[in-house]
Amino acid sequence: MTQEIVLNDLSALAQVRDQFPVEECLSPGEIDALDAAAQHTLDDLQVLIEADRARRAAAQQDLERWRRFNAEAVRVEAIAERMRDAADQAAQLAAAAGDPAERARTEALAEATQQLAVDAGKNAAALRYRADDLAQREVIRRLVAEEQRKEQEEKFRPDLALAESYLDAGRYDEARRLLSSLEGIFSNVPDLYETFQTLQMRLQAVKVEEAQAVIPKARWLITREPVTAIDLLEPLDLDLLPEDLVRQVHGIWVKACAGVGLLAAVYLRCGAGRGAVLIPAADGHWEVVFSLGATQWPRGRRVVAEALRRVQPLR
Repeated sequence: MTQEIVLNDLSALAQVRDQFPVEECLSPGEIDALDAAAQHTLDDLQVLIEADRARRAAAQQDLERWRRFNAEAVRVEAIAERMRDAADQAAQLAAAAGDPAERARTEALAEATQQLAVDAGKNAAALRYRADDLAQREVIRRLVAEEQRKEQEEKFRPDLALAESYLDAGRYDEARRLLSSLEGIFSNVPDLYETFQTLQMRLQAVKVEEAQAVIPKARWLITREPVTAIDLLEPLDLDLLPEDLVRQVHGIWVKACAGVGLLAAVYLRCGAGRGAVLIPAADGHWEVVFSLGATQWPRGRRVVAEALRRVQPLR
């Protein structure tokens, strides 16, 4: 068991000094041995560093070859396509030629261009094969993946910066739309994905705080001013709220809708915590009058009765 020692002044240190053994210092010979061992370790490390640098240089050369083979294959494939088109045109000219000499000349030209097309196609295939062979190497796949990640970073980092500026300025709806458009893009870019998640959490915190402020007001207005309560609840962004808050919002909203007293109103469930309230119109259609989290059922939408499924009376 360890006993705690409390020292009130430096003079008390002498009384407990013996309880703290002091390691003996290394001898000069031991220091020399330690220095030699350290230098040997550093030399081994330098060898590994140089070997890694050489591997990286070779891998970079292979990557450049892969790029060159791909670019040359595209170029040669384009040549082959042009030669095939030229051969077809020459064959058509030969078929339409009335003069035997002209026909013989165009036929020879068609044959020559066709052979050029064949040769170009073979060369393009050979270049593609060499490029594909290099692409199978693990080091090439890794380097290409790294380059793609860097390209994504350069492409989308400004969008994340813009989303952050929206949050800083309190423009939450714009931040929400921008972040939603970027959903799923950064799965293989760790740095950007971490930034994306941080911005999402900031936005969610704002939306949760907004809902927590609205809920008590709406609950108090259910029987007093139900339409006002509905207008407070419907703009909330349910996608960014925890399930318990979504249930609370939905429950208050349904009670407020029922409190309005609309005749023959029905409730349409549109997902967890989401729904729409519709009333019959004079022309036989149904019209959406209230909508919570159901973007496909906005206020004012009119539908035929046959389009409604599994509705229930609003209570």
